[in-house]
Amino acid sequence: MALAEEIKRIKEKKEKTIEDYQKIIELAHKIEELYEEKERDYEAEFKTIVANLKKALKEGANKDYVAIGLSGVGTKEAMELRERLLKEGANKDYVAIGLSGVGTKEAMELRERLLKEGADKNYVAIGLAGVNAEEAEEFRRKHFAHNPTLFAKSYSTDWVIHNGFICRYGYEE
Repeated sequence: MALAEEIKRIKEKKEKTIEDYQKIIELAHKIEELYEEKERDYEAEFKTIVANLKKALKEGANKDYVAIGLSGVGTKEAMELRERLLKEGANKDYVAIGLSGVGTKEAMELRERLLKEGADKNYVAIGLAGVNAEEAEEFRRKHFAHNPTLFAKSYSTDWVIHNGFICRYGYEE
C-alpha cells in the first residue's frame, strides 16, 4: 500500500521531474513483483509427496490414508505406490478417492479396474473430482449417467481432501 501511496503522491505533484517519472516506473515494477506468480516446480513437489508417503507407510501409517494422500499426484511413482498399496491390502475405495485430481491414462484405467474389482461407485465418483479431461467425461457418462447423484458427485469438491489438492495444484489444464 505504501508503494501505491508514494506513486499517488508523485502523480499529485504539479510539476514532475524525470526522476519522478523514473521513480513511478520503479515503484510500479515493485508492485508487479509482489503480485507476480512464481513458477512452481510441481514435479519436485510430487516427488516429495510420494517420498513422504512412502516413509510414512514404512513407519506404520494406515495404508488407506496413504492412498488418499496421493490425491492430485499422477506421476509414475504415485501410480506404482497405488499398485503397491492395493497388493498390500489397502481398501479399493480409498485408492479410488486418492485418484481425485488425477486424469492420466493410467489413472483412468485404474478407475475402470477398481470398479471391476468391486470398488464402490460412490468412492470412484468422489475420486473423479478435479478431473475434467474428455476421458473423464466419457467415464462419467459410461458409469454414472444412470445415476444423476453419482454424476454430480464426480464433480464435487466438498471434501477437504479435494479442496486441498485443488488449492495446491489447481484443476488440470
